[in-house]
Amino acid sequence: MLMASLPFLHDVYLIMASGIADSGEYIVQRGDGWGYYAYLFKKSAFAFLFIWLATLGTKEKSDTPKSE
Repeated sequence: MLMASLPFLHDVYLIMASGIADSGEYIVQRGDGWGYYAYLFKKSAFAFLFIWLATLGTKEKSDTPKSE
């Protein structure tokens, strides 16, 4: 899962370093509207999802009841 998050982290780095969000269809500069921040949020959300999954953020709950 860490390997799956690397392309998204790279995109987040490029967006923040250059100030330009290029989705392939639209090119938005920082400060020109909410499209830049929406694209940045989308890429960072996917990156953090894969990082969370890689760090075992979801663990299987044990079905054994606690004895008193």
